[in-house]
Amino acid sequence: MNHPLASVAVKEGSIENLIHLSQNIVDVREFLFQPSLNGPLGKWIGVVPSFPEEKLPTGVLESGFMERVFGKKAPRVRQVLQSHGFLSAQHDVLTWRFRRSLPEEFELGLGSIDHQVFRRLDAQLWKPFTFEQGGEEFLSFLDGKWAEDSTDFARTPTERWFRQGAHLVAVRFHSPPSGELLELLNVKLRMIREEELLEEFRIITSSGTDTASWRRESNRQKYFFDVAEGLLKSARYVLDLKSCELSVYSEGDESLYIAGTLSVTFPRDMAPHSAFESSPRRFGFVKNDKVEFCINDAALRTAATLDDSYFLSLRLESWSPGAANPQFNPLADRFFRMLLDALSKLVDGVLPIMRREKTLNDLRWRSFLDIVRLQGRERGENLHLILSDILVLLKRFFHLEQFYLFTEDRDVAAMLQYFAQEASQSSLYTILEKPLTPGRMLREQFVMMPVRKSSGSQTNLYFTLPGASPSSSTDVKAYQEGTALRNILNKSHIGGKPIGEVLFFLITECLSVNPREAMKNLRRRLDVKNGGKDLLELEAFGSTLLQRSSRVFDLFGILSDNLESGLAYMRGRRDNLTGLYNRLYFKTCLLQNFLIPGRSIGLMFLDMDHFKIFNDSVSHDFGDKLLMALSERMREALRPLGGEGLAGRFGGDEFCLSVMNRDIATFEHLATQVFQAITCPALEVEFCVGEHQDTHDLSINLIGFLHRLIRPDIGSRQASRTEFRDKPGQKPQERVMDIWRHYHLMNGKSLPQNGKGIPAERVVTDLVTSIEDKILYNQMLKTVDDEFRELIRMFVILQLKNWRTGDIRKRMGQQFQTSGFQREISLKVSAGLAHSGEDRLRSVDSLFKAADDRSYLAKQNGRNRLVGVDGLRLA
Repeated sequence: MNHPLASVAVKEGSIENLIHLSQNIVDVREFLFQPSLNGPLGKWIGVVPSFPEEKLPTGVLESGFMERVFGKKAPRVRQVLQSHGFLSAQHDVLTWRFRRSLPEEFELGLGSIDHQVFRRLDAQLWKPFTFEQGGEEFLSFLDGKWAEDSTDFARTPTERWFRQGAHLVAVRFHSPPSGELLELLNVKLRMIREEELLEEFRIITSSGTDTASWRRESNRQKYFFDVAEGLLKSARYVLDLKSCELSVYSEGDESLYIAGTLSVTFPRDMAPHSAFESSPRRFGFVKNDKVEFCINDAALRTAATLDDSYFLSLRLESWSPGAANPQFNPLADRFFRMLLDALSKLVDGVLPIMRREKTLNDLRWRSFLDIVRLQGRERGENLHLILSDILVLLKRFFHLEQFYLFTEDRDVAAMLQYFAQEASQSSLYTILEKPLTPGRMLREQFVMMPVRKSSGSQTNLYFTLPGASPSSSTDVKAYQEGTALRNILNKSHIGGKPIGEVLFFLITECLSVNPREAMKNLRRRLDVKNGGKDLLELEAFGSTLLQRSSRVFDLFGILSDNLESGLAYMRGRRDNLTGLYNRLYFKTCLLQNFLIPGRSIGLMFLDMDHFKIFNDSVSHDFGDKLLMALSERMREALRPLGGEGLAGRFGGDEFCLSVMNRDIATFEHLATQVFQAITCPALEVEFCVGEHQDTHDLSINLIGFLHRLIRPDIGSRQASRTEFRDKPGQKPQERVMDIWRHYHLMNGKSLPQNGKGIPAERVVTDLVTSIEDKILYNQMLKTVDDEFRELIRMFVILQLKNWRTGDIRKRMGQQFQTSGFQREISLKVSAGLAHSGEDRLRSVDSLFKAADDRSYLAKQNGRNRLVGVDGLRLA
């Protein structure tokens, strides 16, 4: 990367987006390459931009091929291949998805014949390289003209071939490419392979440092080299390896079981073969540095004495010249450095951890869990703190991230939000309005844990597993805690399935259901035979996972128990919607204070005015928001009083507020201030003209609001005595005329004969006047200004013209050049006061009755009033 342009567009991406690197690139073709006895072979695994697979020289299955190869199973195989996207539905043509699949990644769910299907179909893709493809020229260049740092070959002035191990990439250009572009392509392709290699190493290294796996293994020496074998196999295609040998040794401490030599060969068209011997070796001189690379005595761990130091010897051999030698191939250099770092982590990190005392750690953990359980009980009804305490531990100990909570119980969500608002610190979790989709869970690797399973109140916690281990190889504690749960073992497959899919499935199942049932489900999913090798591997794998993640399960179990305890405690005290104390607990608190000698109690009983009209003309959700706004103002008004103020919801739109240790005069003065704090500040409401999105803010769908408010049975003085029903299938004009007639007859006026000859302007004026009268009568707005009146008028006119709701909404938005109108509404409340110092009040019930009667008196005498203990208006 010597050129300054080399940093452009190389950080992210894949073969598919190379086409966006430059407008000069026509297309990109990608091949996998292997030599054979009959000459070099290759298969197409990608073309960007993509074009129909049937136009490729390989992969078009001839007529009757499936029947000849698979016999009676052919229809089933064809159906499954098409459903997985491996076979074109229109033609028997292998798709790009199949071409890019590797044997270890291929699964159809057909059991033992999966690998047979892959081998038979994959054989149709491998063909000798032809001159037309450019392969022969490129391979000739590799054999005879290979030069240092050369990774590409110009077949024509507008076609360039690039090689990376077993991968061949052909790029065609509109015009001869510049040197800068070629350098960018080289860097980009190398970055893609480096990222693939890095991800493989991340998975294998993390799984290899799992302490539970090390405790289970009886032959830890062999297990160490199993991890090393996985690291070597990850570079098979990147470096086009033919064979490799790895030896680790120490001058002293053999108790760490990491001395020995591992040999792995990679035959063409066959699975890798490995062999292990317990004695370490040093490798001889390299005869051909174009295909071989050798290094001895590389330090894995250095210490003050040789007895505690460890060294690595490595020999690599590649099928392709220069691919395995760091001197010629930067990817080989990157691989060697990652290998050295990974094995160093194994020596420096995992093995010292194994010396720790397991029993002592378990005892400490159980003691800690008891403390967490008791702390949750002490939180009482505060669901937010109960949840946050456990999430802090999951984040700290297991590095779980991105916590999302979904609950079917809206009351639980409301109470969580209420307690979260009361807390000073920011929340660790986000409450979702709907559950995460399975697609997003798989795509972003979310795991779901049900923390409540009650019928109708399912509550799920979503989180992501830790992504990578810490970069430092010396911080043993951080490395242990950062080990990803989904990177436990270094196997590439188990039971014929890719390890990533198996592990993700098993973790999800174990966190969602009983772990024993999860094992049964996984056996069915993998289609393994009882007593077979796969089953033994599976059981060991599941045991490792459950042992490694048992502490995670412990914390989730405590979370579930503490949440249930907090919910039971809360529901005996709180109103779910507003978060205020409920009627029973509020009266209980009042009674406890009432029985204390010398303690005075002032009670305010509040009843919302004009509440029903908002429920009827807007929605019950909007009415709930008004109730929550009132409760929030009550809490704010009482906050300066501390424990001497108490607020509760008595039921419906009725609320109570009590104040302790105030005489009558002081209480009335304080109650007047509270009443004004509740009713005086206006609430900002948006009347939405465009598409209405239900949010937590106060917003009203203007068109729906007018549709409801125009009805004679909603909001008028005679609404309770008015019966009006919409006729099904009516056009807007017919409905509006029916409404106008209903108003006309309701006011005792006669209609013209047959209802004809009615001026449209008269209908518009009458209906606009009726709607405006309802708004002012119910005090929904302080005034109906000219702009709002024009909105109403346009709505009625367009209805008379038979315009549908969607068209009306668009027209209003165009006419007024806005998506909504901001208006102010006020909370209307009628309230009455009572005080325990009144002579005739001898009980809590009499105190409530007196305050309720005075609230009713305030409502009867004009509404939105406050009546004091002597029956006189205070505000």
